[in-house]
Amino acid sequence: MARQRRLTGIQPVDCRMAAHFPSLRRGVPAHYAYMFVEDLANGIVPVGGESFSGKDYSAKIEGSVSHVGIAVKALESVAGAREHGDTRLVSAAVWAIAKRLASQGAAFFEIVKDPDDAGTFVLYGFPPIRVFRFLKWNLQLIPWADAAIFERHYGVIREADVWRVKIPRVLGRPASYRGMLRRLDRFPPVAPRFFYRDMERGKPPEMVDPQRLHQLQAAYVSRETKRWGWPRRDTSDDLSTEYFVAYRHVTLYWAQATLREHIVAELNLLFQRQGLDATVSISGLPSAQGILAYRDSMERGELDMSEALRQSQI
Repeated sequence: MARQRRLTGIQPVDCRMAAHFPSLRRGVPAHYAYMFVEDLANGIVPVGGESFSGKDYSAKIEGSVSHVGIAVKALESVAGAREHGDTRLVSAAVWAIAKRLASQGAAFFEIVKDPDDAGTFVLYGFPPIRVFRFLKWNLQLIPWADAAIFERHYGVIREADVWRVKIPRVLGRPASYRGMLRRLDRFPPVAPRFFYRDMERGKPPEMVDPQRLHQLQAAYVSRETKRWGWPRRDTSDDLSTEYFVAYRHVTLYWAQATLREHIVAELNLLFQRQGLDATVSISGLPSAQGILAYRDSMERGELDMSEALRQSQI
């Protein structure tokens, strides 16, 4: 089967899986879904390698010199660019994986070996949908409308050449996560969809109480994102108490820390699976367990809300 020639930003590689499905794109998500995905991904690691709250953040890639070099190339392929220093490179790679997790609840990568350099490999992402596993093989069904782009209707790859990262069970399953995003995508930014449909049909739109609409949407979104603690970017919401807003923020920081630790652990498992004596580590940021301790102390009144927020931020 002919492979697709693609560019990682570091070097061209031959890939067997389609990188995207243009025909399935639905445009920019509605504002709640869009903001949730952006806020979740952007708070997992300090973008650019510098802590937002002044913490002594750093990242390291350690191991034997030759194996660290292979790990660096793999991380660069995920980040899509070369970065100077371990901290910036690890941050860029973790952020790239986090964006995929935040968008679809899972991140799938094809492991592409370099035929001219034994042991070296790059990682190239492909959609976590329309992929079916059969024993030691994976079948990707390419939508009919996209077959001309990739010059084929399907892709086949060995299970050994696939790296999967899914949201940890404590935060749910990829399918339920994508369902939550679809439900958040229901709300247009200004008025309900029936309001626009009536205007398009030349009918006088039904009157909508903006305040009541905001209350219902806020309650719905808060319920949908309860596990994640997303505060809807509302810092001065008259529908919520100060404690409720602080609790949601700290919970979001916990969810982001959980994803951060999970991504780092999955990277280290990948390197181990590839036989590398190399590990990635992050230091200087609050742990998920530590953030839960801050939240518990805040609940008991032993820790001020502002201090709990400060300690939990990256």
